[in-house]
Amino acid sequence: MRAGEGLYGARDTALSFRIGRSQISTVDLAKKRMTVVRDGRKIAAYPVTGGNADHPTWSGVMVISERLKQTRMESSTVGLGHEYDIPDVPHAQRLTTSGTFIHGNYWTRSGVFGHDNTTHGCIGLHDAKDADDEATAGHAFFTGSRIGDLVIVKNSGSGPSTRPTGSTAGTCRGRSGRRAALCSPRAASVGELTGAVRTFWVSPLDGRRAGEHIGRTLRALSGTPGDARGARAPHPHPRGTPT
Repeated sequence: MRAGEGLYGARDTALSFRIGRSQISTVDLAKKRMTVVRDGRKIAAYPVTGGNADHPTWSGVMVISERLKQTRMESSTVGLGHEYDIPDVPHAQRLTTSGTFIHGNYWTRSGVFGHDNTTHGCIGLHDAKDADDEATAGHAFFTGSRIGDLVIVKNSGSGPSTRPTGSTAGTCRGRSGRRAALCSPRAASVGELTGAVRTFWVSPLDGRRAGEHIGRTLRALSGTPGDARGARAPHPHPRGTPT
């Protein structure tokens, strides 16, 4: 079997695979609402809370690359000092390598969801402590999601930025010097990302390698060396930014 220029395989192999269903979740932070569309049909809508005026959530197209039923998130890993340390954030799903998650939130009163943007940059869904209440939006969205699903964020007040001349970072903003750079990569089109996700679904990758694979694809699409909220050396806890 010819595999490329001057390359031949030792044997022919037949493989079968199934391409995963399409799921695109659109978060409109002006309306504080997320709509979930699966295989072209709306299946759910949830009230959400997003980044506040000082910490706006990035707008753009992102991919779920890691899923954690519960995890610790603490502020020093994203340059926010000692503002928070939450040991049991429920139903956390990673959207960027540097700390943006869509996750459950049990510590904010329920009336905030759908009405106010109050977080440090993540997207929050109403949830329960211990991640065991099936009636909550956080539990429902986590249960219905997979690695590789698309999440589109719009109207967040922090759109894609352009890079200054001679810099590898995006146009950045800070808060009294305490925050790592907030630099948005170019928002790739849904078509480009759908191709990236399709590559993931047909490749025999485990969860960690799948996340790395999608991250490399996103960086190639965005034209940036890293995903921007000041990505740093690996940390034992997710670089999350909850409320």
